[in-house]
Amino acid sequence: MWSAGSTLNESGECVQTLGWLRTMGAIDFAGGTVIHISSGVAGAVASLVVGRRRDYDPHKPNPPANVPLVVLGTGLLWFGWLGFNGGSAVAANSSAVLAATNTSIAAAASALTWMLCDAFCRRSTPVIGGCVGAVVGLVVITPASGYIVPGYSIVLGVFGAIFCYFPATKLKPLMKLDDSLDAFFCHGLGGTVGAVMTGLFSTTDVNAAGAQGAFYGNAKLLGVQCLAVLVAVAYSAVGTAIILLVIKCNEDRFLNGSSNFFSNRYHRSSSWRRSGIGWIR
Repeated sequence: MWSAGSTLNESGECVQTLGWLRTMGAIDFAGGTVIHISSGVAGAVASLVVGRRRDYDPHKPNPPANVPLVVLGTGLLWFGWLGFNGGSAVAANSSAVLAATNTSIAAAASALTWMLCDAFCRRSTPVIGGCVGAVVGLVVITPASGYIVPGYSIVLGVFGAIFCYFPATKLKPLMKLDDSLDAFFCHGLGGTVGAVMTGLFSTTDVNAAGAQGAFYGNAKLLGVQCLAVLVAVAYSAVGTAIILLVIKCNEDRFLNGSSNFFSNRYHRSSSWRRSGIGWIR
């Protein structure tokens, strides 16, 4: 759907990329649609098919085992994302610099926005919230990183954090969806925001390989981006459901006759407990 092959010239350079959505004009600089939306939706479907953990309580806080390691991991992820988005230019050029710049700006704006939401809604500003917000910003900016001017990356970071914050904190407990790392609420919804807003702010002024967005007089791109989101959601949801249902129907074969593969083997009670130095096994 996105890329079904490519056409090369005599020197081996790619002159045309084939694919239904790509041919229609959908753009995605570093994989927000094909990676984040797909993985987020797959996580939600997996949670529904596999079911909740036996001791899962949607209204009970689930603190991380080690906050410093979460902060360290976020920093490493942020640093790696610069190569992920910047490297999607496949060259050391202005597009790579633009993508890396937009990546850091959006992540910082999203982290700050998430912490402000925590301050207003929870009367606290936990560092974990800042880490989650930074990851959301990285997700949101991915499809647009090489196609928008840096100022708009602030807009993407702010709106992405707001759009993901309230479903993750308010809607998730009501849904009783056992998505322990918020893959759907951060990656699925964040990727959706990024893909749609790419259709608004993309411009060929900064990258001739991109397209003019709705804010530059080309409303068609916004429609194509929305179609790409819907197709990615449907493809990932149906494909994941089929795979997991096939496994679930044949679990006895995989486990030598042991039943309840999903509910008993992997979803047993947690072995973590609270101690004076933190959470330990």
